[in-house]
Amino acid sequence: MYGFMRRFRPQPAHSLGLITLYRCTFRCAHCLYCSAPSVQEEVDPHRIHGLVDQIDRALPGVLLHVGGGEPLLDFHLVTGLLARLRRSRIVLEYVETNGSPLLSRTEEKLWALRDAGLNRLLLSISPFHNAFISADRIKGLIREIVRVLGPEGLFPWHPDYLPYLERAGSHAPRPLQSYLEHFTLEEIQTQLTSIIYIHPGGRAAELLAQFLPTFPAHEVLQVDCTPRLSSPVHAHVDHRGNYLTGFCSGLRIGREAALDLGSLYTRGISLEEFPILERLVRGGLKELFRWAEREGYVPRKEGFVSPCHLCLDLRVFMYGLGFQFPELYPDFFYQELSAGTDSRGMRERRGAI
Repeated sequence: MYGFMRRFRPQPAHSLGLITLYRCTFRCAHCLYCSAPSVQEEVDPHRIHGLVDQIDRALPGVLLHVGGGEPLLDFHLVTGLLARLRRSRIVLEYVETNGSPLLSRTEEKLWALRDAGLNRLLLSISPFHNAFISADRIKGLIREIVRVLGPEGLFPWHPDYLPYLERAGSHAPRPLQSYLEHFTLEEIQTQLTSIIYIHPGGRAAELLAQFLPTFPAHEVLQVDCTPRLSSPVHAHVDHRGNYLTGFCSGLRIGREAALDLGSLYTRGISLEEFPILERLVRGGLKELFRWAEREGYVPRKEGFVSPCHLCLDLRVFMYGLGFQFPELYPDFFYQELSAGTDSRGMRERRGAI
């Protein structure tokens, strides 16, 4: 089945997110990319500008947002990127921030962003960010953003959390576990499922599994992953040139393939050196599951909230055994989740090998 040349190509994205860095001021419990202050990385502005050129040629007029991590941690990088985007055909939708870099010299920074070409700022509002920044400080930032950028310049994500944050106490940051004690299970489930979409990947998978219904592996593994991996709806490109489709964090398409985005969309990549991606494309989640079982994988007794949760658990397991295939990226993502899996019982799973 795997002895011939195979190629895979995603469909051209309708919208893109450009991850300028993975490092963040916060370490949120729902983070899809496992961002944290401890992430070590080198960011090359020239490479990011080259990526803008690639996107402009391959997807003229595409909708793009700038995210992370916390992009405003490198403020000069973002202002330079905004100026570069203004000279392209790319349509900038917004820049994301958790607000923390704007807590000092707020007005000065907002005017600098506006002068560089920013017209809309997404400000994170959630219980996960509230563990590090109070609701009152967020409301203060909302007022400042509106004053400088105007009402249309604020993209609050998501204001429906504010009544919950105020109910739990708005004057100081509140650790998530302490925050959740103020609500019933039904209210917690509403906050996890009905306000914003929280994908069961990265750290969010374990968070969701604590509060949502879970299912045995055999009930969620009959999934064809190819439509999601090749979906044109949305994709992310990181600052090194890696291409990540949809919400499939920790699984890059090729090696820095976005450095030649036109070729990625027309010729695709050979799957020969990407065995996990190959199995997902050729045989779906069940093919990856069978391979992991042969290596000693035992599904978690607690079950899974979705097929994506199972896929993540399989990939973390394989990485933890030393199968550091190139599509399993970045390393810090798997190192964190593998350590967490060890604490939940990876050693028992390895004992079955």
